[in-house]
Amino acid sequence: MPKPNRRHDSEHDQLFRSLLAPVEALPRWLPPMLPPALAGLIDWGSLRVGAETVFTKGRRRRQADAVFQCRATRGDDLLLVVQLEHQARPDPDMPRRMLEMAVARMARGEGALPSIVSVVFYQGPERWTGPRSLSEQRGHAEPTPGMVHLEPVFIDLGRLPPEQLPSGDDEQSRGLRCALELLSVARRPDLWAQVARRAPLLGRLQEGAVREQLIGYIHGVARAGPSPAEQAIIDGALAEEEPTMGLWLNRIIRESEARGRQEGREEGREEGREEGREEGIERGIERGRQQGAVGALRRVLERKFGPLGEAHEARLQQASLEELDALFERLFSARSLDELLSG
Repeated sequence: MPKPNRRHDSEHDQLFRSLLAPVEALPRWLPPMLPPALAGLIDWGSLRVGAETVFTKGRRRRQADAVFQCRATRGDDLLLVVQLEHQARPDPDMPRRMLEMAVARMARGEGALPSIVSVVFYQGPERWTGPRSLSEQRGHAEPTPGMVHLEPVFIDLGRLPPEQLPSGDDEQSRGLRCALELLSVARRPDLWAQVARRAPLLGRLQEGAVREQLIGYIHGVARAGPSPAEQAIIDGALAEEEPTMGLWLNRIIRESEARGRQEGREEGREEGREEGREEGIERGIERGRQQGAVGALRRVLERKFGPLGEAHEARLQQASLEELDALFERLFSARSLDELLSG
C-alpha cells in the first residue's frame, strides 16, 4: 500500500471543499448518508456557511473542513451547527478533536446555544480503525454513566451503497457522484484500475472547470501513470462519449508528445554529435513528436476497433504530424479502421 503523503491529503481536502462543501451542493448529496432521524431534523433550505476556525484551550487553533449553520425542522429556536471533517486516514484522537471544536463553539455565547452535529468523512482504503466515540477513545466500549459520550457520525466513502450516491442525470449530480467516487478510491493501490471503471461517468461531464478539476485531482494524487492496458480502457471509455472526450484526449496527446520530444531530443543529440550538425537534433525532436502522437492514437484505436493489423500500423508510422492530427479529428465519425485510415 502507498505510504501516507501530506501533499496528497491537501489534494483530497481541496476537492472536498471546492466541489462537495459549497452550501448549494450539500443538500444534493449529504442527506441520504446521514441517519434518517438526523437528516429529517435539518432544515436544508436554511443552510448557511458558518465560521470554520475555533480556538480551544491554550489557544490551540482547530479548523473543521466545512461548517454550516441551519435551523431545525422542529423547534423554532433550535440552531444546529454542522461540522464536516474529511479524513484520508484513521485518527485515534478524532472524537476528542470534534469535541474540542464543539465545546469551543458553544463557549462563544453568541445568541442561542447551538446543537452540534459532527460528521467525519473517511476515504481510506481500509476500514476505520480508530475510535468512533469519546467513550471508545477512553477505552470503554459502552458509555460510562455521568460522562460525556459524544459519537460523531462516521461516513465511510469507500463503502457507501450505490443508492446513497447522487443518482440524478443533471450535470451537478454527475459531478457530485464522480467526486465522491474518486475520493473513495483515491488512496487505493489500484487507483488507475478504479479510474478506468469510472471513466464513462467522467466522460459524461461537460468540458469545464468541474471536469478539469476532477482530471487534475486524479493526476495530482497518482504516484505513477496507468499501465498501457488501463490507459487503453480509460481512453476507449471516454472515446465513446464523443462530445466530451476532447479534454482528456488532448491531455494524453500532450503527454505522449512530451515524452516523444524528450526521447527524440536525446536521440537527436547523439545523432547530432555523430554528424556534427544541429540538424540531427532537430530531426530527432521532430521524430519524437511524431512517435508520441502515434502512440496516443494507437491506444485509442485499439480500444475502439481492436488490435491493429500490419497495414494499419504501417499507415500510422508513415503519417506526418499533420496527417495524425487529421486522423484524430476523424476518429469520432469513422465506423472502422479501414474507413479512418483510408483518408
